[in-house]
Amino acid sequence: MDGEIILPDSPEAAKKMTVTGWVSRRGFFYGDDERIARYDGSTHGKCDVCGSVAPKSQVWCEKCHQAKLDDTWKAMPRKEWDGKTPLAIFDSDTYFFDADQIDYHCEDHGCKPEDLRLVFCVPIKPKYIYADDLFCDELPEDGSVDDADVLAAIDALNKAVERAEPFSWYPGKVAAVLPKEAP
Repeated sequence: MDGEIILPDSPEAAKKMTVTGWVSRRGFFYGDDERIARYDGSTHGKCDVCGSVAPKSQVWCEKCHQAKLDDTWKAMPRKEWDGKTPLAIFDSDTYFFDADQIDYHCEDHGCKPEDLRLVFCVPIKPKYIYADDLFCDELPEDGSVDDADVLAAIDALNKAVERAEPFSWYPGKVAAVLPKEAP
């Protein structure tokens, strides 16, 4: 260390100052940023649509949120259910893999199938493996995998991936129309 020597007990090491600024209800200091201090100290805000009180973590109140979901549901394209493709309740994590599961759900919840707002599920299949991506950390910057045995094994794996059943499902953006049952 070159230059002047200043010890911790020296008057030049530090000085006491008075600082003013905004402090949130939670005790965090935000300097001149009143807006962020007030946001941090609040528990609720105003709905961006109607101005009513909404939880701080949401930009819309529950009524406006439900209206937005209804509009989204009504605007979805519709397709008749084939009886095989898994379905989910729109905007939920409730899935159905056959008509019996839908019937049981309706019995348990006192509703009708047409009230469920069902959507077709989209399959999640395993992804293909690419040798240069898989081993990118081991390869030189301008290198690629040239080992025939490794490439053959990856090719075999990708063929199995192509044939694989879906690993899981997620709700899609097409509404399911349930077929009318014969009387």
